[in-house]
Amino acid sequence: MKKYIYNYWEEEADWYDETLPSNVKYEDLLKGLANYIFSYIPDIEKKQSLNILELGCGTGRLLIELSKTHHNVMGVDISWNMLKIAKDHGKILNVPIEVYQMDVHSMLFEEDSFDLLVGSNVVWTLENPVKAYEEWYRVLKPQGKLIVLDANWNLWRYNPLERKKYQQYQEYLIHKYGRGTHTYKDLFYGEEIDKKTYLSDKYRPDWDIDVLKSIGFHNIQIQHSVSDIIWDSKTIELNHLTPPFMICAQK
Repeated sequence: MKKYIYNYWEEEADWYDETLPSNVKYEDLLKGLANYIFSYIPDIEKKQSLNILELGCGTGRLLIELSKTHHNVMGVDISWNMLKIAKDHGKILNVPIEVYQMDVHSMLFEEDSFDLLVGSNVVWTLENPVKAYEEWYRVLKPQGKLIVLDANWNLWRYNPLERKKYQQYQEYLIHKYGRGTHTYKDLFYGEEIDKKTYLSDKYRPDWDIDVLKSIGFHNIQIQHSVSDIIWDSKTIELNHLTPPFMICAQK
């Protein structure tokens, strides 16, 4: 399954990046998201130079925004093609970024390496998210924080009532925008990934909270919808039935 997921994102990298907005408003949203993430760090700590890692940084849009600060920021992703695009974006914007190709289930960093871990829209893609959460706990410093942004992207597939609502809403979106909530470079491949990922049928963030507590995380905070912070109005409408949530957990 891991190789299947890896191959999917290698193939999707360029198309995925092209589907993201490239306007000033989107840049403002990224800046707002970075500020929102930093709001969970006490002011006295933000003045220091923190070690920050973005997990599954993809094509680097958020990573670049985080890297504009005085902190030590790096990103990891399993897809080399994603990282290549991220590097290109960094060069175009004249923002040096530090990225490494790694599997977030098992990274090469030493224990207690980072003050802050950020994972945006990555946990749902993982083959073994429990193992990943354990690994992230390992590399966090004591009192360090993990921030996860994600959504119940595929729960509608396993709940008859939600499936009916989802299918009806897709008809509305296709009539208005000519597309549904999800789009793929390879429709069959994308649908298969969505069906097979471990978290597709889990109720989140409840599932995440239980796992994080069992690993040892504490001071867990939840925001059940952060749509207004991370998305523009069209993206909010496209994803109306799958609002993104935010988790902040401390080691």
